Amino acid sequence: MQKASLHPQFRHHPHCKALNITHLMFADDLIMFGKAHAPTIHIIKDALDQFSQTAGLEANLQKSQIYIGGCSATLHIRCLQASGFQEGALPMHYLGVPITASRLTKLECSAIVEKIIARVHIWATRNLSFAGRAMLINGVIFGMFNYWASMLLLPQYVIEKITVIYKNYLWGCSDVYSRAPHISWTTTCKDKNLGGSGLRILQPGIRPLLLS
Repeated sequence: MQKASLHPQFRHHPHCKALNITHLMFADDLIMFGKAHAPTIHIIKDALDQFSQTAGLEANLQKSQIYIGGCSATLHIRCLQASGFQEGALPMHYLGVPITASRLTKLECSAIVEKIIARVHIWATRNLSFAGRAMLINGVIFGMFNYWASMLLLPQYVIEKITVIYKNYLWGCSDVYSRAPHISWTTTCKDKNLGGSGLRILQPGIRPLLLS
């Protein structure tokens, strides 16, 4: 792809040109970037073909999709025909995270809330101490939240929802309210040397590390 980007007719995606980004790849999950420009799409397809001839791996046309935006209807159709891929609709998912052109809605962020609730349901079947629950919250739930928040600006509603799950599991061993906390949440989240449990507070101002 780096060699393909040197072709005279190759056109970068407008947001990728400055850094010469042509693709992102993790294991077998691949995203390729280019301008809505038929010659550019042909160059990308040629690069895929060269890779296939070298490595013996081919793109699965049934599982691969193309996302096109910001162009005329005529150009849109030409790009679809040039690619040979099915057209996908945003948000798309990459490494388990929804990717879209605008800020994520509550519905699009429901996946992270559902994953956290599923973890809590599993943990609820185990007889864990308060300290054990606090450790799982800090290590696992915060890690899941931080993975999303490092890439996306999560809606305040989602942050508040996850915080409620935090509280309910810590004090009641469930994702739903079942027991009143013994101390305030502010005190609970203080450092251990200050009498708290050292839980991390989800900050609504966390800014993503990757910009779309």
